[in-house]
Amino acid sequence: MIRIIENIDQEDFFDIYGKNINEIHTVEEFQISGKVNYNFSKSKFRGYLYVRIDAIQVLGTPDIQEYHSEKLQSLICFIDGKIPNHKKHVMKLHVIDYRMDVVVPNKQHIKILLLLYKKCFENSYRKKAVIVLEHETGIEYKNDSTLVRMYDKEAEREEKDEEIKIYEKWVLRLEVSVHNRNLNYMFKIHGIKKTIANYLTDEMYKRYMLSFVPELIYMGDFYCISLAEERISSSNISLYYKKMLKDFLILVAKDEANLKASNERKKTYFRYLKQLKELKMHPLIIDSYELSLLENPFLSSFNNLKAK
Repeated sequence: MIRIIENIDQEDFFDIYGKNINEIHTVEEFQISGKVNYNFSKSKFRGYLYVRIDAIQVLGTPDIQEYHSEKLQSLICFIDGKIPNHKKHVMKLHVIDYRMDVVVPNKQHIKILLLLYKKCFENSYRKKAVIVLEHETGIEYKNDSTLVRMYDKEAEREEKDEEIKIYEKWVLRLEVSVHNRNLNYMFKIHGIKKTIANYLTDEMYKRYMLSFVPELIYMGDFYCISLAEERISSSNISLYYKKMLKDFLILVAKDEANLKASNERKKTYFRYLKQLKELKMHPLIIDSYELSLLENPFLSSFNNLKAK
């Protein structure tokens, strides 16, 4: 999803809507075939026209590439030109969602994965976060500038009574939503203008996915404690750290809150996580779900992304 914002001052607002900004008390919403949404909001002296674009619906494909930015920009110009008596303004990027879809052909495994990742979200050392679990179909982790969302795409369609597309079957979707505060920071510090062309790129996709997700969900498969101990025992790490890793996993299994490091043990804590990552093991144990092994569906996708 891409959202564009355009500022409209008092004079131009009157030209477009035929009334003063302060006479508007409700949000006006419009739609184009469910693919593009408008809404209007106001402050004391300015109006704001928002355009929300479902890029997958507009382009007719889930495979969004850099070259699609030109077509999306043309659509925005077309929409802007359709507003009656409207003077041209510069429409700026306000929010952009980057997504990663993985296929998990087992609904029960999707539910378990969401519960496991919710525990990761809850115990993240990142600050200023809010976690939401909606009917066991999706979770969110957000702060002032970004939002990480993971959800069962089929379940979302079913809840909204919408058609499930072929490419949405068995999909667990991961999204990183980059908000206006982050976009403003990137412009101020790095001079990156808030345009679709600048953000709909492989480089920016890689940047945001790798910056926000791996340390949040951890890159490893899920094991029961017995298999985890076997894997650690067969590794080439020292006997001392084999014991310490096993103790750490048992500690986390007793209480997931132990995933969050205290200030006194951060150095040791991050060493354990690094060693588990090298072994492709997740710190959460899955004995309570009556499973011996559950593959991390995002692992190969992130490995491929790093290799690019």
